[in-house]
Amino acid sequence: MSAPQIKYQPSLLEEYVLENANRYSMNSTSRATMRPMCSVLGHPDSEELRIYLENLKTYNFLLKTFPPLNQDIRTLISEFGSSVCNKVLLSGGNNSNVSELFAPNQISTSSVVGALEPLIPPLRHPAFCKDRSKLMDLSYMVHDFHAMCQNLKPTARTVFVDMGASLDFRGESSVQAMYVLKLYRKFGFHFDHIYAYEVTPKEPSEVFQKVPPEFFAAYHWINVGVESDQQSLLNPLQMLADHYNEDDFIVVKRDIDTSSVEVPLAYQLLEDERIGRLVDQFYFEHHVYLKELSPYWGRAVGGSDSDSLNLFQSLRQKGIGAHSWV
Repeated sequence: MSAPQIKYQPSLLEEYVLENANRYSMNSTSRATMRPMCSVLGHPDSEELRIYLENLKTYNFLLKTFPPLNQDIRTLISEFGSSVCNKVLLSGGNNSNVSELFAPNQISTSSVVGALEPLIPPLRHPAFCKDRSKLMDLSYMVHDFHAMCQNLKPTARTVFVDMGASLDFRGESSVQAMYVLKLYRKFGFHFDHIYAYEVTPKEPSEVFQKVPPEFFAAYHWINVGVESDQQSLLNPLQMLADHYNEDDFIVVKRDIDTSSVEVPLAYQLLEDERIGRLVDQFYFEHHVYLKELSPYWGRAVGGSDSDSLNLFQSLRQKGIGAHSWV
């Protein structure tokens, strides 16, 4: 039997951005021709953006005040069936899904992973354009745990792959990967394995002293850099393909600040059907010629803002919940 067709519906704002890529010089691949991408958000429908930000604030409030699920969601599914997924609905089950917190066509939707934030430049929190303190703010991301739960099998293994795991556990608020791990756990997604790849040498004893107790048993510290060579043992995507299957729930975060390695890995995820079917959620900071972020990225860039938007949308069309990382 053939696999069901994957449907991805971009938000109206996302469609507008992609249709006007040339108008806003989003295809620039040089520093000399870079233009501010925040200008895209000033188009005639900017009132829609204002309303979206208000709804996003409501979503994040419900996310923050959601009472943590104390059990692994797989155990609950095994005991009570998929109807237990209603436990991870926001606002106490008053909403059938995350989409209802937003106006029609405000957010993007996937038939596989549910609601997603729209892909709009500069691929950060939209408020960053006026408030640079939002540079590392991850609250622009939209996760649909109800949809994820409905597609989760009780026998699934749960895996988090962190490429670029330069984590400092002294303060959770400053550790973006920790924010994501905590968020999934809050909604009952407990990871069996956390593979943390980091090229900067660190003493394992220092690393594990800072790992929160709830993640200690699952944490694998791999103190080497990743490689994009598909035959390499240090290619995490090949490791996933060799040891996991489509029934498993796999989340990949990639932020290694080396375009020659991270970009081929991103396209391997897109072009290799076997690997693409494995990954459920993907977080990636794509370093391109983007004026607002060039002071932070330096010279480690390649490609255009349009390339980045098209990459993320193509991944979403494959059924992957692709999010731009910080």
